[in-house]
Amino acid sequence: MSKQAIDCVEGSSGFTLIELLVGLAILSAVVLVALPVTSSARSSQAITAAASELAATARMTRAAAVRSGVERTLVIATGEFRYWADGVTGPRALPPRMSWKLAVPSGEAAPGTLQKIRFLPGGSSSGASIILNDGRRSSTITIDWLTGGAHVHQ
Repeated sequence: MSKQAIDCVEGSSGFTLIELLVGLAILSAVVLVALPVTSSARSSQAITAAASELAATARMTRAAAVRSGVERTLVIATGEFRYWADGVTGPRALPPRMSWKLAVPSGEAAPGTLQKIRFLPGGSSSGASIILNDGRRSSTITIDWLTGGAHVHQ
């Protein structure tokens, strides 16, 4: 080896143990700050996805009623955290740790845990408001009685 190459190797000292520990401490602090932010974003995405899926099921139920000329029903099993559309889709479950609150017109409310939202062949519906909540965020799905349209509000 030449003298110049040896000087270069001897001149590079690397990191000391204290420098490595300081670097790890900074990295740990960044991770601790970023973790709750990503967890909150994931929670927000879960509630948005659940609300969008429920609204899409309501839209499919309305479309099936209009297409077939027969009344269709979106059934919500509030005690089981599941919903389905009779003759359109099978049962679907809410994500874990999510609750809902359902408001239907007084003439449409049924006793017990099964509630139904009717979609008529003309495109209208019995109407409803569904609030999904995960403890930190909520999303509301409104089903318009006149048009049968389902809309998601964050």
